[in-house]
Amino acid sequence: MIWLLLLTLSAFMHFPAHAQQLILAQTRPEMCADGKPRHWSQSEASCRGGSSQPVPSPGPTPQSGQTPKPAIPSPQSQTWTLGRWQDALTGESGPAAVTVNPAGFQMALFRGKDMRVRISLSLPQGSFDQLPKSGRIAAYRLDEADVRDLDTTGILGFLTESNGRTVTSVVFHGEGPIPPTGALRDILNARRVTVRFFPDRGSAVDTNFEMHGAASTIASAINTR
Repeated sequence: MIWLLLLTLSAFMHFPAHAQQLILAQTRPEMCADGKPRHWSQSEASCRGGSSQPVPSPGPTPQSGQTPKPAIPSPQSQTWTLGRWQDALTGESGPAAVTVNPAGFQMALFRGKDMRVRISLSLPQGSFDQLPKSGRIAAYRLDEADVRDLDTTGILGFLTESNGRTVTSVVFHGEGPIPPTGALRDILNARRVTVRFFPDRGSAVDTNFEMHGAASTIASAINTR
């Protein structure tokens, strides 16, 4: 067990601590001849020819560089789209799988320039809540599985960061293919993610994200360079 723990730690060490500076935005998808968004797996030729299947339901599409606005409350309003992440400190950017649920909470997954895959959970734009910069910041549950804490303390605390509005945490070290087990694989296989934020003041805040259609968008975001 000791050597396994040391191996796990060595895989995560020495990566830039810029996650708290990340800016996430959904981007306007490329539209096909039939007026539907081009799917990430679809060729440009087939898109121009008018065949846009398979295509996920279009979600909120602010212009690139803008912060996504909360979705209109509706059971069908939450979709996963391919957006961009940007490091406000270094200017580096890359693809991200982004969703905004009907309550305005945002969830994203992306691969940083260090190749590590991170999950990002954000409060709604209009929320007065403020997340702590350290300690237990949030927790999430995949379907009916055990709760996973996003906490800056403990032996793996350095994997989690908070800027007061968003908490970001590494879910895959990025070496080799995605393993058949582990945090990232569990997220890809999940049907729903339930999240609890622990603000500096007041009671805990709960929300959830539907994962229908998420796996293909996440796979596209973390494999596109």
